[in-house]
Amino acid sequence: TYTVLDSVVARERLYLTFSDAKDSVLFTNFKLKERFRPGSYVLQTDKAGKAFTLKSAEGLAVQQGKMGEPIGTRIGLDWAPPTERLARTKGRKIEFTVTSPRDASIELRSQLTALMKEQGNFLRLMLVGTNPARLTTTMNALINQYVDVAAELKRRNLAELSSILAQQLDQATELRRWYQA
Repeated sequence: TYTVLDSVVARERLYLTFSDAKDSVLFTNFKLKERFRPGSYVLQTDKAGKAFTLKSAEGLAVQQGKMGEPIGTRIGLDWAPPTERLARTKGRKIEFTVTSPRDASIELRSQLTALMKEQGNFLRLMLVGTNPARLTTTMNALINQYVDVAAELKRRNLAELSSILAQQLDQATELRRWYQA
């Protein structure tokens, strides 16, 4: 369900993709604000490692700034890459794409297969993709979130059942008193 998928997408930032895996260290604190503009972007650092330019994939300037400044606030990004790591990218282009979390959940759902035998107790999950490390962390997050949601539902059901039984006990006690009187 999207209760599980949306949470995993947010936690693992599956709404974010970048063209070069080594750039992942720049996105460790990347978040989206409530309102943001999905799209493909290019972050270009200058050769001195002191400034950057953020452009859309089409080449439209979004922001220019100095190392250490937040990046992409005008388009709804909450991102300030570690300055020392960004400074090491002197003269490089960092390409990345941001999609909506719901679109990322839909994509994740299309890559996920869940199987359970009728009257079975075991759920078998299979996730397909090309990045083994990301698949592993995503699958672990999916399993953990599924277990957490299932436990919460079980707690709610038990609390509701307890409440119903307590009401029935109260009614039975009242009836017993009434018959005894």
